[in-house]
Formats: sequence, C-alpha cells, structure tokens
Amino acid sequence: MFRNLNITILLVIMTVFAVPSMGEDETQSAVPQVSGNHSTINMRAQGKDGEDLWTLWPGESYTYEGIKVTWNIDPNTTDPYLMAGTLTVQGASEMLRDIPLVTSEVANEPVAFENMAGKTKPRPRRDSFILYIDEVVFTAGYDIGTQTEPERLKVQSIGFFSKKQPANYPVTGAPFENQLLYVSCVSPIYLNPWKLSVSETPKQYPDGSEYYELIALNSETKESFTLPLARDAIRKFGRFEITVAFFTPRTGTAQLKVNADEDYTIRGLDTYINGYSTRPPESAPFGELLENLGQKYGFTVEWIPYPGHPESIEYARNSRKCDLFELRPGIIRELLINYYLLREHYILDCQDPKVLKIQAKDYDLVIAEQEKQAREEEKKRIEEAKEEERKRIEQAEAEEKKKAEETEVAEEYKALRTRFETECALPTKAFRLSKLSAPSIKPMIESELHNYYIFPVRIMGNAADPGATLVEKGKHYSVYSYPKSSLTELYSSAFNQTHKGKKEENVIADEKSNTLIVTATKEALDKIEKIISDMENLIGESAKKGPADIYRVEMVLLQGLDGAASRIEAATATPTPAAAKIEDASAMARYGISKEDLEIFGFTSVKEMGKAVVNLLGVPDETGKAEATLSDSFSCELEFRDFMEPYLVLTGKLKDQEGKALLSNSVYLQTGKPSVLGLTNLRQAVILVLRLHGGQ
Repeated sequence: MFRNLNITILLVIMTVFAVPSMGEDETQSAVPQVSGNHSTINMRAQGKDGEDLWTLWPGESYTYEGIKVTWNIDPNTTDPYLMAGTLTVQGASEMLRDIPLVTSEVANEPVAFENMAGKTKPRPRRDSFILYIDEVVFTAGYDIGTQTEPERLKVQSIGFFSKKQPANYPVTGAPFENQLLYVSCVSPIYLNPWKLSVSETPKQYPDGSEYYELIALNSETKESFTLPLARDAIRKFGRFEITVAFFTPRTGTAQLKVNADEDYTIRGLDTYINGYSTRPPESAPFGELLENLGQKYGFTVEWIPYPGHPESIEYARNSRKCDLFELRPGIIRELLINYYLLREHYILDCQDPKVLKIQAKDYDLVIAEQEKQAREEEKKRIEEAKEEERKRIEQAEAEEKKKAEETEVAEEYKALRTRFETECALPTKAFRLSKLSAPSIKPMIESELHNYYIFPVRIMGNAADPGATLVEKGKHYSVYSYPKSSLTELYSSAFNQTHKGKKEENVIADEKSNTLIVTATKEALDKIEKIISDMENLIGESAKKGPADIYRVEMVLLQGLDGAASRIEAATATPTPAAAKIEDASAMARYGISKEDLEIFGFTSVKEMGKAVVNLLGVPDETGKAEATLSDSFSCELEFRDFMEPYLVLTGKLKDQEGKALLSNSVYLQTGKPSVLGLTNLRQAVILVLRLHGGQ
C-alpha cells in the first residue's frame, strides 16, 4: 500500500523545468558549484525571492546555498530502483543519501504514445520528487527515456527548482490562506510555538496501510498531535489549519497548505486590522491621525526631534494632512513601515510594539528649503516692487504721451477746420435760363456737385468709399469729397457718425423764374456756368436745324433677387428664357446696372419682368406723354421735357396697379445707351431701365 501511495503522489507533481543561463550580474552565492564532465551548466539567475532553476547531468554534483547535491551512478546494478542512480544531499547539519531516481512502478509502466504532426512517437515517462533540507526547498523532475530495452531506463538530466524557506516561520496576527510550506524528516519548521516535523519511518495503521506522519508539538503547552501524510489529510488546531498537498517518501519531505485565522487579541504595533476607519477630518494634521491610531490599538506615538531642532516635532506632526492617508488590512507595524507617505517623509522606529517613535526625515533639507524659499520670496518681493515702479513710470509716460497726442490732434484739427471753412467756402450763384428748363436740367447740374467731409484717419477704412476723392491728407484728419449722386452716403450711417465737419453743395430749380440757384465752390460754379452756356448754345443750334419730334424708347422692368430668393425660385420653378436669372456682371452692364448698385439693396441677381417700346412725341405738353404696361402689377409713364444734343430729357414714373408712383425721376437718354430710372425694394424689388433707339 505504501508503494501505491508513492505512485499517486508522483503523478500529480509538475516536472517540466525551463533552464536558461544565468546573467553576469548575479551574486556568487546564488551560483551552484558544479563538478563533473561539463565545463558549463545551463541555469537561470537568481529570481524573485531567491528562486532558481538549474540542471544536473549524470555523475555530476553542484552546491547551492551551502547544500551539495551529487548524482551517483552504478552501471552494474539490476535494482529497478537504482537504474538511473541515486542522489546524495549534504547540508551543513543534515545529510540524505541514496535517493533513488527511478522507481519500479515507473519502470514497469506501459509505454504511452502520442501523435504529433501526423507521426506517432513514444511519450517519455516522468518522475519527480520534493526535498527540504537546511532551509532550502528542491523540486526535482526528469524524463525517463524509452528505448528497445525497457529493462535499462535512462535519465538524461535532472531539472532542479530551488528556493529558500526559513525554518522559523513567524505567524503574525494577520490571516493567510493556502500558504505552501515544506517540512522533512531532517529539517523541521516552526509556526510560533508549534514545531512541525516528519517521522523517520512510516507507521502502520489498523487497516494495514502505512503512512509517514506529520508530528506537531507546542513548546509552550506541550500539546501534540500527529497527522498521516496522505494527500488531502487535514487537521485544525488553534488558529491554524494544515492540509497535506504532496509527500515524497524517498526524501521524507511533505508540502503543506497552511491556513491561519486572523488574531485580534494582539495589541500595539503588532495588531492586525481590517482597515482604519476612525480618522479625523482630512484637514487635520497627520500627527493627530497617528495618535488616534495608537489610542485605538494600544501604542503611543513618541515624536523625536531632529538633532538641534526641537521645532522639527511641530513640523513633523503638522506639516502633512490626512487627505491621502489610508490603511489597508494588515499588521499595523508593516503597514506603517511600508506606507509610501511615511517612508518618504519620516523615520520610524517600531522595535517596541507599544511605542511608535517617529522623526522628520531629512529635516536639514527642509530647513535649507525653507531658507531658500524665504530668499526667493524676498527676491520676488523686490522684483515685484521694481515691476510696480516700472509700471508706474510707464503709465505716467503713457499718460503724458496721450496728453501730448491729444494736444497735437486738437491743434491739427483746429488748423484743418480753419482751412476747411476758408478753402471749402460755398458761395451761391443764380443762373437764369433762356432756352433750358430749370427743373429738367437740375439733375444734370446736381450730378456735378459734391459734399466735403473731415474724417479721422484711424476710421477711414470704414467711412471712405472708392468714389471719394482725397482733398487734403493730414496725420490725424483728412478731407474727402463725395459726388452728390453717390448712393453710399444715402445708405451708410458711417458718415453721420464719424465725420468731424461737413460742407454740402446744392442746387435749387425755380420754375417761375426758370432759374437755377447753385451753392458750390468757386471752381464748381465756373464749371456749371460753362455747362449751361454750352447746352443753351447747343439748343439754339438744334432749334435752327429743327429737332426730331418722335422718339422711340424701350422700357425694361427688372426684379432684384437676393441669394435666398434665387434659391427658392430655383427650387420651385423653371424660368423661361425671357425671364432667366441674370448674375453675370457683363450681362447686367447691358442694362446699365453694376453689381455695386445691387449690393446696396442686398441683391445678387436680376430677372426681366416685362418689356415695352413706345413712341414719344417731342412736345412738352400732354401730347408729349406715353404709357405702357410692363406686367400685371406695374406700368411706366414717360413725359417729354426737352432735347439737348445728344440727350433726350424725360420724366419717367413707375406706377403700381392703383396708379401710385413707386419711382419718379428725370433721365437723360443717349441713343443706344441704357439708363436706370431708379431702383426700389418696394413691391417685388423692381428696377426700371430706359433705352433710346433714335428719333424720327
């Protein structure tokens, strides 16, 4: 039965080992001392917690942590236990000899086969064992080769996994679960007062089975018990519970799963806590939190001054706040020592479980930093004072400069205003007409007149117009002239809001005396006098020749469209060719319209609403009138006023269905040239264009 137990344990132990080479920076104590035929050994450097992997070949030995393992081989043996040889393990105080590498059970197992990549090949037999001696755990594993002579089984190499496990395993008040611990017949272990060891020989039980036993002895109470080293055998005692995981009879070594319940009876720094919840407000000093912790769990806090600096106690106690401090479950001593905030800023002495001694860490650096900060604050204060003084001086200079500029601007404006009043003086002159009609010629004369403005230079980008003429440019103010016919003035508020002076030329038509009364500059009056003289002379010559008395005039009614109206029309109807939308600038020029004219009303295009051609008699009375309907909503009336070579002077009216005049204006027509009577955004936003086709 003992042999059957051995087989069961061996089958569940992992025996695959990876054995990479050791790095150059590892310490000599972690390197096994190898003797034998191999000059090198495949091994890995010491890993976490002192864990290592290495390999041993037949007939060799190595030393790890003072423990020498030797592989002995007897080529003449026929004992199936010893076909692959035995191991001798020599520690500092204990020794194990003749550990067999092959058992009869493994030797007699049938050969298993596996299919890999379509090929069937034997699966290697495997064997493994565990060993604990002198505080070192070895787990060994190896493959047993398969060949034509199964009675001679060969082991190529043995892989070892080694790690340290202290014999004294102090158990604090903290719980743990399934802690793996190793114990053997040559190396016992201690759990506080409990000594655990393995019996040197198996014990026979009443049912005939044999088991090695785990022996537990309490050195304080002398209480003892035994547990058969059978897989999953379990025993609960006190706050401990032990379960047998594995056992290797060849080495007398057992792997145990040890559980421990928490112990809340321990007080002081060794107290186990589930977490700290009794804490002052986050704004409280850190020292208050530690003192509350000690009051609750039975230890005092002793603040140690930094040598020569008693004020360091106050600094250590109050320099930190509680907002980031948190204690997780564990032993208070370990939690405090490992807490990053304490470790970084404090020196802790936890040797006395009833007293926590604490001191500010590197307080000399704190003093140096405080002195440095004081110097920097003083330097900052001086620099801020200098900066305030610099700003004060700059502000005073800026105010002085501003005052000087304001004085300069005022003086320049005063001088410019004086010149403006003198040079832009507008005398008034009356022109009595003999052959011309004063009301008919008034629009022509008005087109020669200008308005004069004084504008600040800084806002000319908003107030100026491409049609404006610069009369005088100054540093702060400039004088501009605008044609009276400029539409910009009529629809822009910039003129009234920004100009600092204004002079307006003007003309009045007195019908009773047939006189034009003109207020303008002397140069403008001279030019107007010449225009009137030339036109009266032309009329005189024309009267001698006999002017044509019938004129053929074309009327075109257009509708102005903005972007939204254009999109709505495109989505709801397909216009006829005659009513096609006109957007091209050159096409609109054929009607005498520019895009600038349309932009005043926000129009982007036009379309024709109707056309008409009338014959107009050149007689200035009721017989010299003609009217035509241009659409369902609009009609146009023309009245002959005069003919002044090359102009036909007419008065035109665009009327709605009720006969109300929407547009009324005088117009001067030249043969073949279109002239716009006017634009309005009332009643469908219409434009009336006239064109003279010749006289009869």
